[in-house]
Amino acid sequence: DTLTSTEALDLKEIPKDLLIVGGGVIGLEFAHIYGGLGTKISIVEMLSNILPGEDREVSKKLQQILTKKGLSVFTGSVVKSIERNKGNYTAWINTPGGGKKIPFDKILICIGRVPNSTGIGLEKAGVKVDKKGGIKVNAQMQTNISNVYAAGDVIGGYCLAHVAQREGEIAAENAMGQPSDINYRSVPRFVCSSPEVASVGLSEEEAHQKGYLIKVGRFPFVGNGKALVLGESEGFVKIISDAKSEEILGVHIIGPQATNLIAEATLAINLECTLNEIIDTIHAHPTLSEVLREASLGAKGRAIHI
Repeated sequence: DTLTSTEALDLKEIPKDLLIVGGGVIGLEFAHIYGGLGTKISIVEMLSNILPGEDREVSKKLQQILTKKGLSVFTGSVVKSIERNKGNYTAWINTPGGGKKIPFDKILICIGRVPNSTGIGLEKAGVKVDKKGGIKVNAQMQTNISNVYAAGDVIGGYCLAHVAQREGEIAAENAMGQPSDINYRSVPRFVCSSPEVASVGLSEEEAHQKGYLIKVGRFPFVGNGKALVLGESEGFVKIISDAKSEEILGVHIIGPQATNLIAEATLAINLECTLNEIIDTIHAHPTLSEVLREASLGAKGRAIHI
């Protein structure tokens, strides 16, 4: 009754109570899947926020929405022990508010994956790997052996299909003598939760850590006509820019079609666009894409529809 994310895709029956250990991308996506099928969901995350790698304001908003939908989310918490009694399971967890017990019939472990690089002859070939087994490569996807390239999850880093595809293209291009490298600064990240979450670039916390003085613009979906028509007005867009140059450093979206909207933001960061370049771009009305322009205006104190 202990499941990996692969096994959770092949269940023959819908669990009544599912305990998910790990509040990252995989855990939250399975919470969305099984929660939508009527399963009672409990999520236990060791760190202080779900989606610990994302902007804290976004992760807090998502937790608020999930809780409102009836999911139980425990952050800063760990599973201490599990008891079985006549086929029924109970997990005892330590939370900041004290001990709690959670009944469940399936437990899904979502605490990350590691590259599967063993047994393929890397050591014999002299290819270097890191402590987790990830193959070490440079920006051209080249290993320490000049004619050996690697790409995708096996090198660690972003374990995302679209990143693996681009890394594979870069590896092939360089192997064929066409110089090419990857810009990880403009990698879009997303969570297929409800609502969707997507981001690119720096979070507000990361921008501060890197020493930037920043401007932050926000715009809620409740101020967007298309979101109101769709009946999906929860969430917001957050744009982080350099205070002086107004170059866009990061964009974070929680709300309807966030995974599609992030493409414009990704292009903006890849081209080192400024707030004014987004503002001066006419966005069709009524569309969800207007929230990006409104958030850019918001960073300058000029948002229109709020």
